Amino acid sequence: MSCTKPSVNKALYNLKENKLLNYESYGIIELTEKGEDLAKKIIETYDIIYLFLKDILNLKSEEAQKEAEKIKSVLADETTNELAKYVHKVLNLDNLDCNYDINEERCRSCARTLSRRQIKK
Repeated sequence: MSCTKPSVNKALYNLKENKLLNYESYGIIELTEKGEDLAKKIIETYDIIYLFLKDILNLKSEEAQKEAEKIKSVLADETTNELAKYVHKVLNLDNLDCNYDINEERCRSCARTLSRRQIKK
């Protein structure tokens, strides 16, 4: 990664201002609970998109990874929720007709467990 120190400092400051991490200059950097929740949500969104691209659209794994990386942060929560339900239904992972919500940890945990089984195949 080729980032300048000022760019990194600015990014850290912005994350701290948004209460996503705790840090002091030259100190330990750690995610807040809010930051950890957001990170988990982003990872789950990536997994859903990756499965859709790889196993439903039949993209090569490397291409699906690249595309999922680009898409993961621009989808609205409702779109992610509906895509998760569709992916799970089409891949026969499990039925998510349960008011799945990407914002709920229990839903992300449930979907992640089911999705990980498919990703490992």
